[in-house]
Amino acid sequence: TIITPPSVYSAGQQITLLMTISNTGATNAVNVSPEMPLTRIGVATATLANGPMPASALIPAGSGATFTFIYNAGGAGSLAFYGRAAGYDERTSVTYYSVTDTSNSITVESPASLTSSIVIDGSTLNVGQQVMVRMIVQNTGLADALNVQPSTLFITLDSTGGMIPPIGPVPVSQNIPGNTTAEFTWTFSATARGVVTLSGNASGTDENSGLIVSSAYTRSNTVTIQDPASIAINIWAEPALPAIVKTGQDITVYMAVTNTGEAAISGVTPSALTLNNPAIASLRTGPVPVSFTSIPGGTVSYFAWIYRTTASGTLNFQGYAHGWDKNLSTEITSSTDTSNDVQIADSAYLSASVSISQLVVSTNQDITV
Repeated sequence: TIITPPSVYSAGQQITLLMTISNTGATNAVNVSPEMPLTRIGVATATLANGPMPASALIPAGSGATFTFIYNAGGAGSLAFYGRAAGYDERTSVTYYSVTDTSNSITVESPASLTSSIVIDGSTLNVGQQVMVRMIVQNTGLADALNVQPSTLFITLDSTGGMIPPIGPVPVSQNIPGNTTAEFTWTFSATARGVVTLSGNASGTDENSGLIVSSAYTRSNTVTIQDPASIAINIWAEPALPAIVKTGQDITVYMAVTNTGEAAISGVTPSALTLNNPAIASLRTGPVPVSFTSIPGGTVSYFAWIYRTTASGTLNFQGYAHGWDKNLSTEITSSTDTSNDVQIADSAYLSASVSISQLVVSTNQDITV
């Protein structure tokens, strides 16, 4: 009988094969030993590391002996062995052979092998913002990887910002079957301005050999942590000097929108301007442009309106701007600002009349007009 327990191995693992020889005769069998090499069946490979142990044995009548072989498994697929043993009769010295027997068939799998990658969702974050971090772990072997756990994720030395993981990993561990992928997640909080890259790996055990398998340490994408976006505006009207314009003239109103934060502001639009004396001017054009797709941190953009004056008086303009913090997708609005005053005066109007001093004159006579 040839037995190779258990039934599944990983390549590189050692296989123990047992051959039991029974003496069913009435005399002792001397110098009994397996015929070498045993014949391999199947597509997996196996290399003899040790055996048989013992090399030979005396088997009394009615008893048996077991020979042990150690093989190193290789490749992947099915594997079995067959063979026989020989010895001679103690009294007659006649050589006897056992029948050829075939072992049970085992399966050799490629060992569990882990690769991992780390992804931080997004590319920019605000201080205080939470973000999902994912580790994707793939088992490229055939054997299952058991109790796979991610390492603690650490901030790389070249990072200048800060993040902490208040939640995770989820799950803490999991089994990953061969040729499949699993995911671990964390929720991190951005704590300090700068750039951050994370690094880590994952480890588990091969289901067959029990050996620890680990992925290589990898780096995540790099994210930038910023101060939140903030809108400040300034409104002014021109001409400001001289401070007096005439009716019928145009006034240009400008709104400077400054992003005093670091995160970009998206979808920036101005409010409709409020006139303190709407009866003395009317809107001709504006705002130009209607909106800005994005205003990066630390930069300024401008809106413009043109008003036509229609009556005398003092005029100023009020308004505000709003947009969306690109990182948080939250709406932000500036405070209201008021422009300088513009004085509008009536334009001068001229009238004229023409008269002739005499209605009838002679030739060569002077005429006064």
